[in-house]
Amino acid sequence: MSLVEIWNKKPHNFNEFEAHDLSADPFNIKNDATAQLLRCSFVCNASAHGRRQVKDPTAKGGLKELAPSGNKTEIALVNFMDRAGVDYAACRAKYNPPGNDALVRYPFSSSRKRMTTEVRDVGDGKGNVLLLKGASEIVLGCCSKIHYWEGDQVTDLSDSIKKDINVAIKGMAKKTLRTLCFGYKHV
Repeated sequence: MSLVEIWNKKPHNFNEFEAHDLSADPFNIKNDATAQLLRCSFVCNASAHGRRQVKDPTAKGGLKELAPSGNKTEIALVNFMDRAGVDYAACRAKYNPPGNDALVRYPFSSSRKRMTTEVRDVGDGKGNVLLLKGASEIVLGCCSKIHYWEGDQVTDLSDSIKKDINVAIKGMAKKTLRTLCFGYKHV
């Protein structure tokens, strides 16, 4: 499974069979805090692990490479960020360190159809952020605003915008793509 399309006011397409240099901002995000918010949404609000090396004295060079593990959808998100040059382990360690019980984490459940994770300030000076990821209709129903990356604009989520989003979701579903929505709230 691979991430092939993201919608934020317009579609951003990524053909999984073509090489992409994703390190040069694939989403045209000009604000560093917004870019970091998106990175955290993909890698901190997930339980999957990307490729990683662990110490193994029996392996050549003393390191053994482990394959990605976890939910296939989350692996696709982590792998996409890896292709974009994001070190998921470093991002998690900085914004959602292991063993930090002060940060909220609600794992994905089939009854809630969403996952929620609190991360440390992403650099916008507004404090910690709750990240939400899950079924499109569930997350969209929790939101009152939309954050457009281009121009770094946050605006009310009007019925017209919800209609545009639902058209995009249905378009992706017609292509048999799994759809997710992402949301956030400063806390």
